[in-house]
Amino acid sequence: MSKDLNLAALVSAFGAATKRKLSNKAATGAPEDQLRAPLEVLVYALADLTGLTRGHVTLVGETTLAHLATRPSSRRHQPNYGT
Repeated sequence: MSKDLNLAALVSAFGAATKRKLSNKAATGAPEDQLRAPLEVLVYALADLTGLTRGHVTLVGETTLAHLATRPSSRRHQPNYGT
């Protein structure tokens, strides 16, 4: 990741990527699924920007959380810090 990038640039790139995906006529069905790839890029870029290695932050796709009776579209996991 280039040190020239900053938070504003990363968020702007995320916005542009999500706009491209969400405005694509072929993207039908669950619109939140279109956020998955741009979100992963953003989270890993933020990890790079803040000095974390990618191994410290991992996004996991839809996983049922029975005790909360929900299934979030994304979840983060940090080794040695719980979930």
